[in-house]
Amino acid sequence: MNKKIGILMLISINLLAINGEEKVDHGRQNFLGLLCVSEMIPDIQDAIGDLVMDLELCDDPNTTNDYIDIVYKADDIARLTSKLSRSHDDCKNTASLSKVYGLLKPSKYCLYKFKKQLYKTNEAFEKISIDIQNAKQNNSCALTALNQFVVSLKNAKEHILNCPGVSHNLRKVD
Repeated sequence: MNKKIGILMLISINLLAINGEEKVDHGRQNFLGLLCVSEMIPDIQDAIGDLVMDLELCDDPNTTNDYIDIVYKADDIARLTSKLSRSHDDCKNTASLSKVYGLLKPSKYCLYKFKKQLYKTNEAFEKISIDIQNAKQNNSCALTALNQFVVSLKNAKEHILNCPGVSHNLRKVD
C-alpha cells in the first residue's frame, strides 16, 4: 500500500513539474521571475569587474585605453544592474506587494519599474555585444578578456530569458 502511495505521489509530482508553469498564475510567475533575475545580478557585476581587471593585466599598458568605450559601457551595465537590484529590493518590500488570493505578489507599478530596468539592461547588453564584435582585433589578450565577458553576458541573458513572467518580452540576440 505504501509503495502505491509513493508511486502515485511521484507521478503527481512529475505531472506538476511538467504542467506547473501553466498552473502558476501570472502574478506568482512575476514574483518568481523577480527572484530569478536578481540571482544573476552578482554574476553580471563580477563579469564586469573581471573584464576591467583582465584588460588591466594585459602586457600593453594602453589596452584599457584602447577599449575604453567598452569599459564605459560595461560600467553603464554595472549601474543598470545596481538599479535593477534596487528595483527588486523595492518589490520585495511588503509595501510594494499586493495580497491576492492569500499570496503576496509584486504590485503592477513595482513590476513596471523592474521591467523597465530589465529592458534597459538588455539594450545595454546588445549594444556592448555589438561594440565588442567591432573592437580592434590586434590584441589577443584583450580579445580573450572581451570574449570571456561576452560569454558571461550570454550565459546571464540565457538564464534571465528562462525566468518566468518578467522576462518574456526580451528578445533573444546571438
